[in-house]
Amino acid sequence: MKRNFTPEDVKRIEAEFDKVYEETRVKNKAIFDKISIDWTPEEDEAFNEVEKQSNLGKQILQEIKPKREWVGLTDEERDECLGNYITAEGRAQAIEAKLKQKNGYAEEKNT
Repeated sequence: MKRNFTPEDVKRIEAEFDKVYEETRVKNKAIFDKISIDWTPEEDEAFNEVEKQSNLGKQILQEIKPKREWVGLTDEERDECLGNYITAEGRAQAIEAKLKQKNGYAEEKNT
């Protein structure tokens, strides 16, 4: 069955919707205002310390901290890479390969 709404019906429905929407918005704001709490810096710090001890906190910290320190090339290693190649591309590839080798990147990818 198809309904035919008159312009007055549409206006009435829109007005009811707007009223319910506004009432809901006001209620939600009141609830949010009751539950939202501004923490003091001390409370925030205490929460962070507890979070560091939780499994989730440990997981997050583990994911964001580097796995190991990056080791750069010595002057001699750099000069060796630069001296063996004529083109800039060859030099760049040699330096990249040496850095990967020195930092264990090549071994991790092969295992």
